[in-house]
Amino acid sequence: MRSINIFYFVVFLVGMILWHMSMKFSAEVQAFFGVAESPEFVFKRGYDLVIDEIHVIPGQLVKKGDLILEYSRVSTAPKLDNKQDYDIRDLKAKEEIMIQTKLNELQSLKDQKQLEIGNLDDEIAKKREYIKNKKEVLGGFATPSVFVPLENEVAALVQQKARQTTYFDNRIAAIQNDVNSNKSPYKDQISRLKAEKKFEKDTEVISESMYAPYDGLIGDIRIVENSKVSSYEPLLTMYQNEPSRVKGYVHEDLRLQVAVNDTFLVSSNKDRTNKIKGVVTGMGKRIVGIPMRLSRVPDRQLYGVEIMISLPPNNEFILAEKVILELHKNLGVHEASMDKEKYTNLAK
Repeated sequence: MRSINIFYFVVFLVGMILWHMSMKFSAEVQAFFGVAESPEFVFKRGYDLVIDEIHVIPGQLVKKGDLILEYSRVSTAPKLDNKQDYDIRDLKAKEEIMIQTKLNELQSLKDQKQLEIGNLDDEIAKKREYIKNKKEVLGGFATPSVFVPLENEVAALVQQKARQTTYFDNRIAAIQNDVNSNKSPYKDQISRLKAEKKFEKDTEVISESMYAPYDGLIGDIRIVENSKVSSYEPLLTMYQNEPSRVKGYVHEDLRLQVAVNDTFLVSSNKDRTNKIKGVVTGMGKRIVGIPMRLSRVPDRQLYGVEIMISLPPNNEFILAEKVILELHKNLGVHEASMDKEKYTNLAK
């Protein structure tokens, strides 16, 4: 009897230890891959200019306020004034045609809805009248089951009417919203042409300079000295000299486990010892293909949702570095040690 008691005591003790360990290391970790990046800043101007001197080269580190390039702003009003007026009138005409096309489509949908819903109403009314008359003729000689097929036909028509009504209402509402919001792809072009026309009234050549808006890294330089550049044409690009965010991908089967404001532990794919916390600031609204570089199964195309994670300043990552993203659901309660972490294989 004593040996049996000792056996149950040992079983109880082992059970308590296992329960304690499961509670201690219950921080479930989901692991994904991402790329450390920095938003690209594109230098451009809203008028034609001539590049005088470029003071930087691709890949150069610059400080905030450093001189990047010098250029001259030149008005071309005498050459383009008439053409701009013509282009503005042409764009306005296209805008009016587009609006009228939407109004015509809107009216056509309303007419089509009225016709199709009206036909369904007539058919429903006829079948209901037929059922009513049949019941009056047969009186009490017919069982209720006789009318079930006819009543099912009426129910099917009512459901069809509801679906058609929803379909037309959604399409009409979408087009009506476009008309009411006065959205037009031509408005920006018209505004740009008007702005150019205003600038080009000044016939003087004005020398100006461009400076670095923050500490960063020069990217592509798309201009050369003594060249003429059109308005709004990209001149060069610049990045922060350290990543400020991570673009990652959550497998489609796990997308519901990640939400905005969730905290990730971010570490280098080459060095797992140094981890920093990042916060989810955005999630994509559609399923996309996961790049092979960031896939846990490189030989098979996987799909997921793009996420954006903000990084704290002064991190040690480099631009375009592949990083590991670990989502700890209970990160604030207990941070599990590396040898106890449980990773989810996204290929399963």
